[in-house]
Amino acid sequence: MSIAFNEEEIRKAITFLHPDGDIFEVRLVDGKWNAAGVFDSADTLIEQLRSDWLSPEANVYMTLNGLNPACFDRKHKNQFIKSMSPTVSDNDVIGYDWLFIDVDPKRPSGTSSTKEQLQQSQMTAKRIYEFLRDRGWPEPIGANSGNGTHLLYKVQLTVDREKLVESVLQVLNMLFDDESMDIDMRTFNPSRICKLYGTVARKGANTEKRPHRMSSIFRVPDKIEKVPIDLLQALVDLLPRQEKPQAYNGYNPGGFDLQAWIDAHHIEVRERTTWSGGTKWILDHCPFNPQHNHKDAAIVQTNDGKICYNCFHNSCADKHWREFRLFYEPDAYQPREIQPAVPNYMLTR
Repeated sequence: MSIAFNEEEIRKAITFLHPDGDIFEVRLVDGKWNAAGVFDSADTLIEQLRSDWLSPEANVYMTLNGLNPACFDRKHKNQFIKSMSPTVSDNDVIGYDWLFIDVDPKRPSGTSSTKEQLQQSQMTAKRIYEFLRDRGWPEPIGANSGNGTHLLYKVQLTVDREKLVESVLQVLNMLFDDESMDIDMRTFNPSRICKLYGTVARKGANTEKRPHRMSSIFRVPDKIEKVPIDLLQALVDLLPRQEKPQAYNGYNPGGFDLQAWIDAHHIEVRERTTWSGGTKWILDHCPFNPQHNHKDAAIVQTNDGKICYNCFHNSCADKHWREFRLFYEPDAYQPREIQPAVPNYMLTR
Protein backbone atom coordinates (compact mmCIF):
# COMPACT_ATOMS: atom_id res chain seq x y z
CA MET A 1 0.00 0.00 0.00
CA SER A 2 1.50 3.37 -1.00
CA ILE A 3 1.55 6.67 0.83
CA ALA A 4 -1.34 8.97 -0.11
CA PHE A 5 -0.03 12.08 -1.82
CA ASN A 6 -1.06 14.74 -4.31
CA GLU A 7 1.28 14.91 -7.30
CA GLU A 8 0.12 18.36 -8.37
CA GLU A 9 0.81 19.83 -4.92
CA ILE A 10 4.23 18.19 -4.73
CA ARG A 11 5.16 19.58 -8.14
CA LYS A 12 4.00 23.02 -7.03
CA ALA A 13 6.11 22.81 -3.86
CA ILE A 14 9.26 21.79 -5.71
CA THR A 15 8.69 24.34 -8.50
CA PHE A 16 8.50 27.30 -6.15
CA LEU A 17 10.71 26.21 -3.24
CA HIS A 18 13.47 24.45 -5.19
CA PRO A 19 13.58 26.01 -8.67
CA ASP A 20 16.27 25.61 -11.32
CA GLY A 21 17.11 22.01 -10.48
CA ASP A 22 18.31 22.75 -6.95
CA ILE A 23 18.82 19.58 -4.95
CA PHE A 24 16.82 18.90 -1.79
CA GLU A 25 16.50 16.11 0.73
CA VAL A 26 13.20 14.38 1.54
CA ARG A 27 12.72 12.34 4.69
CA LEU A 28 10.08 9.80 5.60
CA VAL A 29 9.53 9.43 9.32
CA ASP A 30 7.55 6.57 10.82
CA GLY A 31 7.24 5.57 14.46
CA LYS A 32 9.43 2.55 13.80
CA TRP A 33 11.76 3.59 10.97
CA ASN A 34 12.90 6.44 8.77
CA ALA A 35 14.23 6.88 5.26
CA ALA A 36 15.81 9.69 3.25
CA GLY A 37 16.66 10.59 -0.33
CA VAL A 38 18.28 13.52 -2.14
CA PHE A 39 16.52 14.61 -5.33
CA ASP A 40 16.88 17.16 -8.10
CA SER A 41 13.39 16.92 -9.61
CA ALA A 42 9.77 16.41 -8.64
CA ASP A 43 9.41 13.61 -11.20
CA THR A 44 12.07 11.42 -9.60
CA LEU A 45 10.73 12.12 -6.13
CA ILE A 46 7.17 11.20 -7.13
CA GLU A 47 8.38 8.00 -8.76
CA GLN A 48 10.00 7.00 -5.47
CA LEU A 49 6.91 7.94 -3.47
CA ARG A 50 4.89 5.52 -5.59
CA SER A 51 7.01 2.60 -4.32
CA ASP A 52 4.83 0.12 -2.44
CA TRP A 53 7.43 -0.67 0.20
CA LEU A 54 7.03 2.76 1.82
CA SER A 55 4.84 2.78 4.92
CA PRO A 56 1.43 4.50 4.56
CA GLU A 57 1.86 5.79 8.13
CA ALA A 58 4.96 7.85 7.39
CA ASN A 59 5.13 11.64 7.53
CA VAL A 60 7.11 13.24 4.71
CA TYR A 61 9.38 16.27 5.11
CA MET A 62 11.82 18.22 2.94
CA THR A 63 14.76 20.55 3.42
CA LEU A 64 14.21 24.18 2.45
CA ASN A 65 17.63 25.75 1.98
CA GLY A 66 20.36 25.44 -0.62
CA LEU A 67 22.57 22.34 -0.31
CA ASN A 68 26.18 21.71 -1.21
CA PRO A 69 26.06 20.00 -4.65
CA ALA A 70 28.35 17.28 -3.27
CA CYS A 71 25.39 15.96 -1.24
CA PHE A 72 24.02 14.61 -4.52
CA ASP A 73 26.93 12.15 -4.64
CA ARG A 74 25.76 10.30 -1.53
CA LYS A 75 24.26 6.85 -1.85
CA HIS A 76 20.69 8.08 -1.42
CA LYS A 77 20.82 10.06 -4.68
CA ASN A 78 17.37 9.96 -6.32
CA GLN A 79 16.24 7.10 -4.10
CA PHE A 80 15.01 6.49 -0.58
CA ILE A 81 17.21 4.46 1.73
CA LYS A 82 15.99 3.32 5.14
CA SER A 83 18.03 4.40 8.16
CA MET A 84 20.14 6.56 5.86
CA SER A 85 23.23 8.07 7.47
CA PRO A 86 24.39 10.72 7.13
CA THR A 87 21.42 12.85 6.23
CA VAL A 88 21.74 16.54 5.47
CA SER A 89 23.12 18.59 8.39
CA ASP A 90 23.70 22.30 8.95
CA ASN A 91 27.23 21.87 7.60
CA ASP A 92 25.79 20.79 4.23
CA VAL A 93 23.77 23.98 3.72
CA ILE A 94 25.36 26.72 1.63
CA GLY A 95 22.87 29.48 2.48
CA TYR A 96 19.38 30.41 3.60
CA ASP A 97 16.80 30.53 0.80
CA TRP A 98 13.71 30.71 3.00
CA LEU A 99 12.62 32.12 6.34
CA PHE A 100 10.28 29.46 7.71
CA ILE A 101 7.49 30.69 10.02
CA ASP A 102 5.51 27.83 11.54
CA VAL A 103 2.23 28.76 13.27
CA ASP A 104 1.19 25.65 15.18
CA PRO A 105 -1.79 25.19 17.53
CA LYS A 106 -0.88 24.23 21.09
CA ARG A 107 -2.28 20.78 21.79
CA PRO A 108 -1.26 17.49 23.45
CA SER A 109 1.78 15.94 21.74
CA GLY A 110 1.04 13.19 19.26
CA THR A 111 -2.34 14.59 18.21
CA SER A 112 -3.65 16.34 15.12
CA SER A 113 -5.32 19.73 15.24
CA THR A 114 -9.06 20.20 15.37
CA LYS A 115 -10.83 22.17 12.65
CA GLU A 116 -11.14 25.12 15.03
CA GLN A 117 -7.43 25.03 15.91
CA LEU A 118 -6.45 24.96 12.24
CA GLN A 119 -8.67 27.98 11.59
CA GLN A 120 -7.09 29.81 14.54
CA SER A 121 -3.62 29.15 13.12
CA GLN A 122 -4.75 30.66 9.82
CA MET A 123 -6.02 33.76 11.62
CA THR A 124 -2.74 34.16 13.54
CA ALA A 125 -0.72 33.67 10.35
CA LYS A 126 -2.84 36.37 8.70
CA ARG A 127 -2.03 38.76 11.55
CA ILE A 128 1.69 38.01 11.17
CA TYR A 129 1.47 38.52 7.42
CA GLU A 130 -0.32 41.87 7.83
CA PHE A 131 2.15 43.00 10.48
CA LEU A 132 5.14 42.22 8.27
CA ARG A 133 3.44 43.64 5.17
CA ASP A 134 2.90 46.93 6.98
CA ARG A 135 6.61 46.99 7.81
CA GLY A 136 7.49 46.74 4.11
CA TRP A 137 8.01 42.99 3.76
CA PRO A 138 7.22 41.38 0.38
CA GLU A 139 4.57 38.70 -0.11
CA PRO A 140 5.25 35.20 1.28
CA ILE A 141 4.27 31.74 0.14
CA GLY A 142 1.45 30.49 2.37
CA ALA A 143 0.92 26.83 3.13
CA ASN A 144 -1.29 24.52 5.18
CA SER A 145 0.85 21.93 6.97
CA GLY A 146 -2.18 19.80 7.78
CA ASN A 147 -2.12 20.87 11.41
CA GLY A 148 -1.06 24.51 11.22
CA THR A 149 -0.08 27.31 8.87
CA HIS A 150 3.27 28.13 7.32
CA LEU A 151 4.57 31.42 5.95
CA LEU A 152 7.67 31.12 3.77
CA TYR A 153 9.56 34.32 2.99
CA LYS A 154 12.27 34.33 0.35
CA VAL A 155 15.65 35.44 1.72
CA GLN A 156 19.28 35.35 0.64
CA LEU A 157 21.50 34.87 3.66
CA THR A 158 24.77 33.13 4.33
CA VAL A 159 24.74 30.35 6.90
CA ASP A 160 26.62 32.50 9.39
CA ARG A 161 23.47 34.64 9.77
CA GLU A 162 21.80 31.93 11.83
CA LYS A 163 21.55 34.26 14.84
CA LEU A 164 19.69 36.83 12.75
CA VAL A 165 17.14 34.22 11.63
CA GLU A 166 16.77 32.96 15.19
CA SER A 167 16.20 36.49 16.48
CA VAL A 168 13.52 37.21 13.85
CA LEU A 169 11.61 34.13 15.00
CA GLN A 170 12.03 35.19 18.63
CA VAL A 171 10.40 38.54 17.85
CA LEU A 172 7.45 36.89 16.11
CA ASN A 173 7.06 34.45 18.98
CA MET A 174 7.18 37.32 21.47
CA LEU A 175 4.50 39.25 19.61
CA PHE A 176 2.12 36.53 18.46
CA ASP A 177 2.57 33.47 20.69
CA ASP A 178 -0.38 33.10 23.09
CA GLU A 179 -2.24 30.52 25.15
CA SER A 180 -3.55 28.73 22.04
CA MET A 181 -0.91 29.27 19.35
CA ASP A 182 2.83 28.63 19.13
CA ILE A 183 5.17 30.48 16.78
CA ASP A 184 7.95 27.92 16.52
CA MET A 185 11.32 29.41 17.47
CA ARG A 186 13.21 26.22 16.51
CA THR A 187 12.98 26.60 12.72
CA PHE A 188 16.08 28.79 12.46
CA ASN A 189 18.79 26.20 11.80
CA PRO A 190 19.94 25.98 8.16
CA SER A 191 19.03 22.31 7.60
CA ARG A 192 15.56 22.64 9.12
CA ILE A 193 12.95 20.43 7.44
CA CYS A 194 9.31 21.27 6.84
CA LYS A 195 6.29 19.37 5.56
CA LEU A 196 6.49 18.22 1.96
CA TYR A 197 3.33 19.88 0.72
CA GLY A 198 1.11 17.41 -1.10
CA THR A 199 1.55 14.69 1.55
CA VAL A 200 -0.63 13.81 4.52
CA ALA A 201 0.09 15.05 8.04
CA ARG A 202 -0.28 12.04 10.34
CA LYS A 203 -0.14 12.71 14.07
CA GLY A 204 -1.96 10.47 16.49
CA ALA A 205 -5.19 8.69 15.66
CA ASN A 206 -7.13 9.69 12.56
CA THR A 207 -10.43 10.69 14.18
CA GLU A 208 -13.41 12.75 13.12
CA LYS A 209 -12.44 15.50 15.56
CA ARG A 210 -8.70 15.37 14.81
CA PRO A 211 -8.35 14.02 11.27
CA HIS A 212 -5.22 13.45 9.22
CA ARG A 213 -5.15 16.11 6.49
CA MET A 214 -3.40 16.71 3.20
CA SER A 215 -0.85 19.53 3.31
CA SER A 216 -0.87 22.09 0.52
CA ILE A 217 0.35 25.48 -0.68
CA PHE A 218 -2.58 27.90 -0.75
CA ARG A 219 -0.85 31.15 -1.71
CA VAL A 220 1.95 32.00 -4.10
CA PRO A 221 2.65 35.67 -4.91
CA ASP A 222 2.76 36.75 -8.55
CA LYS A 223 6.38 37.71 -7.96
CA ILE A 224 8.49 36.14 -5.24
CA GLU A 225 10.76 38.86 -3.85
CA LYS A 226 13.52 38.56 -1.26
CA VAL A 227 13.20 40.19 2.16
CA PRO A 228 15.95 42.85 2.38
CA ILE A 229 18.34 42.26 5.25
CA ASP A 230 17.65 45.70 6.69
CA LEU A 231 13.97 44.72 7.19
CA LEU A 232 15.07 41.56 9.00
CA GLN A 233 17.35 43.60 11.24
CA ALA A 234 14.63 46.20 11.89
CA LEU A 235 12.41 43.42 13.21
CA VAL A 236 15.19 42.12 15.47
CA ASP A 237 15.50 45.62 16.91
CA LEU A 238 12.10 45.08 18.55
CA LEU A 239 13.56 42.59 21.02
CA PRO A 240 13.75 43.79 24.65
CA ARG A 241 16.82 45.87 25.44
CA GLN A 242 18.66 46.62 28.63
CA GLU A 243 18.52 50.28 29.61
CA LYS A 244 21.53 51.69 31.37
CA PRO A 245 21.13 52.37 35.09
CA GLN A 246 20.57 56.05 35.68
CA ALA A 247 21.67 57.18 39.11
CA TYR A 248 20.32 60.69 38.59
CA ASN A 249 16.73 59.49 38.60
CA GLY A 250 17.01 56.39 40.72
CA TYR A 251 16.26 54.03 37.85
CA ASN A 252 17.95 50.63 37.85
CA PRO A 253 16.48 48.38 35.11
CA GLY A 254 17.69 45.23 36.86
CA GLY A 255 15.65 46.05 39.94
CA PHE A 256 12.77 47.79 38.22
CA ASP A 257 9.45 46.35 39.47
CA LEU A 258 7.48 46.51 36.23
CA GLN A 259 4.33 44.98 37.67
CA ALA A 260 4.28 47.59 40.45
CA TRP A 261 4.82 50.33 37.85
CA ILE A 262 1.92 48.99 35.75
CA ASP A 263 -0.31 48.92 38.81
CA ALA A 264 0.73 52.40 39.95
CA HIS A 265 -0.21 53.89 36.57
CA HIS A 266 -3.47 51.93 36.32
CA ILE A 267 -2.57 50.38 33.00
CA GLU A 268 -5.29 47.97 31.93
CA VAL A 269 -3.90 44.49 31.27
CA ARG A 270 -5.98 41.97 29.35
CA GLU A 271 -3.69 39.02 29.91
CA ARG A 272 -0.40 38.24 31.67
CA THR A 273 1.61 35.31 30.32
CA THR A 274 5.16 33.97 30.41
CA TRP A 275 7.60 34.37 27.53
CA SER A 276 11.02 32.67 27.35
CA GLY A 277 11.42 32.76 31.11
CA GLY A 278 10.19 36.35 31.33
CA THR A 279 6.75 37.96 31.40
CA LYS A 280 4.44 39.42 28.77
CA TRP A 281 1.60 41.80 29.58
CA ILE A 282 -0.98 42.00 26.78
CA LEU A 283 -2.71 45.35 27.20
CA ASP A 284 -6.37 46.20 26.84
CA HIS A 285 -5.41 48.88 24.31
CA CYS A 286 -2.49 50.92 23.03
CA PRO A 287 -2.25 54.27 24.84
CA PHE A 288 -1.15 56.03 21.66
CA ASN A 289 -4.33 54.91 19.87
CA PRO A 290 -7.15 53.36 21.96
CA GLN A 291 -8.61 51.84 18.78
CA HIS A 292 -5.67 49.42 18.78
CA ASN A 293 -7.49 47.14 21.20
CA HIS A 294 -7.43 43.63 19.74
CA LYS A 295 -4.46 42.28 21.65
CA ASP A 296 -2.38 44.71 19.61
CA ALA A 297 -0.15 46.13 22.35
CA ALA A 298 2.09 44.39 24.85
CA ILE A 299 4.94 44.95 27.30
CA VAL A 300 7.60 42.28 27.63
CA GLN A 301 10.24 41.91 30.32
CA THR A 302 12.93 39.24 30.14
CA ASN A 303 14.12 37.38 33.21
CA ASP A 304 17.25 39.57 33.35
CA GLY A 305 15.29 42.83 33.35
CA LYS A 306 15.25 43.87 29.68
CA ILE A 307 11.98 45.58 28.69
CA CYS A 308 10.23 46.41 25.44
CA TYR A 309 6.86 47.75 24.34
CA ASN A 310 5.30 47.04 20.95
CA CYS A 311 2.05 47.74 19.15
CA PHE A 312 1.34 45.77 15.96
CA HIS A 313 0.08 48.78 14.01
CA ASN A 314 2.37 50.55 11.59
CA SER A 315 1.35 53.95 12.96
CA CYS A 316 2.94 52.92 16.28
CA ALA A 317 6.13 51.51 14.79
CA ASP A 318 8.18 54.27 16.43
CA LYS A 319 6.66 53.72 19.87
CA HIS A 320 8.88 51.64 22.13
CA TRP A 321 9.41 51.23 25.86
CA ARG A 322 10.94 54.66 26.35
CA GLU A 323 7.99 56.40 24.60
CA PHE A 324 5.53 54.20 26.46
CA ARG A 325 7.03 55.02 29.85
CA LEU A 326 7.13 58.72 29.07
CA PHE A 327 3.45 58.63 28.15
CA TYR A 328 2.60 57.71 31.74
CA GLU A 329 5.63 59.22 33.47
CA PRO A 330 6.70 62.37 31.56
CA ASP A 331 9.66 63.09 33.86
CA ALA A 332 10.93 59.50 33.96
CA TYR A 333 14.25 60.35 32.36
CA GLN A 334 14.72 63.82 33.79
CA PRO A 335 17.39 64.47 36.41
CA ARG A 336 15.80 64.73 39.81
CA GLU A 337 16.91 67.05 42.54
CA ILE A 338 18.77 65.12 45.17
CA GLN A 339 18.80 66.60 48.64
CA PRO A 340 22.35 66.80 50.04
CA ALA A 341 23.07 64.61 52.99
CA VAL A 342 23.07 66.37 56.35
CA PRO A 343 26.37 65.89 58.25
CA ASN A 344 26.05 63.97 61.51
CA TYR A 345 27.33 66.88 63.59
CA MET A 346 24.41 69.02 62.37
CA LEU A 347 21.79 66.55 63.43
CA THR A 348 19.94 67.40 66.63
CA ARG A 349 17.80 65.28 68.81
